[in-house]
Amino acid sequence: MPKGALEIPLIPPPVAIARKVRQPYFSLVIPTYNEGRNIVRMIETLSQLLDDSLPDDYELVVVDDDSPDRT
Repeated sequence: MPKGALEIPLIPPPVAIARKVRQPYFSLVIPTYNEGRNIVRMIETLSQLLDDSLPDDYELVVVDDDSPDRT
């Protein structure tokens, strides 16, 4: 588990400015396997934290490798 405050630079990366395309500033890839019991709470918690820091400027990408619990 990461420790300390979430640090996000105030200036968007130059690539986003050059493209002039609205892309999420922050992408979080969440690898899962058999997380069916935890995934909803995990997404809710991460969304609440990121909504405070980056409202409408992030994406959560959940990657699952065919969990038998249908994550």
